Amino acid sequence: MNNKRLSLISGALSVLAVSAMVMPASAAMLGSRLGLNATTSATVSLDTAAKTRADAQIQARIAALNELQVRIGQMVKVSSDEKANLNSNIQASIGTMTNLQAKIDADTDNTTLRTDVQSITKSYRIYVLIMPQGRITAAADRVMTIVGLFGDLSAKLQTRITAAQTAGQNVTALNASLADMNSKTGDANVQAQAAIAEIAGLQPDNGDKTIFTSNQAALKDARSKIKLAMTDLKTARQDAGNIVKALISMKVTASATTTAQ
Repeated sequence: MNNKRLSLISGALSVLAVSAMVMPASAAMLGSRLGLNATTSATVSLDTAAKTRADAQIQARIAALNELQVRIGQMVKVSSDEKANLNSNIQASIGTMTNLQAKIDADTDNTTLRTDVQSITKSYRIYVLIMPQGRITAAADRVMTIVGLFGDLSAKLQTRITAAQTAGQNVTALNASLADMNSKTGDANVQAQAAIAEIAGLQPDNGDKTIFTSNQAALKDARSKIKLAMTDLKTARQDAGNIVKALISMKVTASATTTAQ
């Protein structure tokens, strides 16, 4: 009887031992079937998607920077030093974006990847600083180019006004309009130059909120200067148009036109 009990106990212990070895594998298999390893799979999928999105964001920024660089090359009134400074910032940004993309593509740690992806917008500020700097400068260049055209127009109009005066016409209103036109174009030029000077030295904030706020304030004020310059030019065009119409009514040949846009 004792032998039978001993045999039963021994058999039971053997079964328990085998169960102990089998259960972990069985539990893992069961967990797999229930989707308990989905977190790992989702993480791998998330990493791939994050890198794909980051690559697209970086490439879009590089393309925009290249387009801006072409526009800078077309500027005619902005000084060579200012153009060189802009080009330097753009090239540095392109290099930074290229290196960042390579780093993101090579990231294997989720935390590092997340930080690198966030830096695309939080640190380098392509769309909130570099691009606005270039666009404001381009707009200022356009203003100064138009001011130059108005300078040529002003000389032609003055010649016609003098001719009308010599012919006995009352040109008081014409001289007033010409003076206002010259004043407006002069102010437009001042505003454009001030806008360029205000933003020329701005640098990415790299996450510093104080610098970010300061940069945004400078960009906003520079934009307001460009807007004022454009308003000046609009008034100057109206003055020029009024002068030409008056000269025509006086039958004074006016080869000058108001084609300045």
